[in-house]
Amino acid sequence: MQFVGIVYLRPGHVGPLPTIDSIQQLLAADPELRPPFIVVVKRSQANVTIRIRQPIP
Repeated sequence: MQFVGIVYLRPGHVGPLPTIDSIQQLLAADPELRPPFIVVVKRSQANVTIRIRQPIP
């Protein structure tokens, strides 16, 4: 099996509604992802930060 990517939700996603909201914000951002990648989603109250980590070609 080939590694494609990981979406990591950092602590702060307590309960289903904040988690769903963070995932919706990630999808709305529509980041350009090329495998392999790691997406880190951090939630602090209503603020969501999205970081994308990809190897340098």
